[in-house]
Amino acid sequence: MFKRILMAVDLKRPESWEKALPVVQSLAHCYSSEVTLCAIATAAEAVETGEWWPNSYQERIAEKYSELDEIAARMRDGIKVHVEVGTGTVDSGLIDVAERIGADLIVLSPHHYSMLDRLLPTHSGGLSRNAGCSVLVLRPGKEQQAT
Repeated sequence: MFKRILMAVDLKRPESWEKALPVVQSLAHCYSSEVTLCAIATAAEAVETGEWWPNSYQERIAEKYSELDEIAARMRDGIKVHVEVGTGTVDSGLIDVAERIGADLIVLSPHHYSMLDRLLPTHSGGLSRNAGCSVLVLRPGKEQQAT
């Protein structure tokens, strides 16, 4: 059913993907799927860090690949795992990578919700509307939700 699973990883927020990792591993074992872990190097990060120079941006992308490799090593127990770093906005970057690898499923965990999220669209909402494949949003448990 799912031969290629793309898992979104926010490297700044481990809590956003640590609980999703076992779910993705289970799905991969169940369907004999390949998994691609994907982080996005956004323009907003370049602004935050003041690293607009191409060399600095390339270094940032290389760092993300390295961090993703460390996460991938945790799940390579009989699973073929790849890593990708997309660019652009989170939504467009994930969709581009999903299309490039032929993903059947995108898995992500949303961040903590706040009042601002009621006014602005979330990444999970944008992905579910615009992705050409299924999107699985793993909701946090009640103990993780913002009050």
